[in-house]
Amino acid sequence: MWGWGKKRERQIGAERQRDRLFRRVDKRLQRWAGILQQKTLTWSPKKQKAVLALFCFLFISAGTYTIWRALHHNDYLLKIDPIRPFPLQQLTNRRPPLSEAEHARLHQLRRTLDSLAVTKEGRQTLDSILHDYPDLRSTVLELDNLYHQQIKK
Repeated sequence: MWGWGKKRERQIGAERQRDRLFRRVDKRLQRWAGILQQKTLTWSPKKQKAVLALFCFLFISAGTYTIWRALHHNDYLLKIDPIRPFPLQQLTNRRPPLSEAEHARLHQLRRTLDSLAVTKEGRQTLDSILHDYPDLRSTVLELDNLYHQQIKK
């Protein structure tokens, strides 16, 4: 009904796919481990110890080299430059000026909205308009006040 069941089904499907993938990877690892174990069974104990010593030497030397490079060579490190701020333009008048033609259209819209409230059919129309555009009156008043402030300056 709400789609929760479908979401849970997708989660279960993803978990099943993930489980199948892990099982396949585990089977391959076990197969490779078996192959390697069979190969090393034919080696003499001396050869097994030599291969183990070589592996340990390579592992330790690679780790030591990596740590030494990290501590002594700074030329490979990432260099981050500081962020340089750039000056913003000062915006004094963010609103575009209203022309007299636009003010006349706003005044006409305001008179039309006021005249709709006189009759019953007009009141229904006005209610539907205000329902669709709830901030219409406040916007018209704000624009009218903006125009008058603009004229004063």
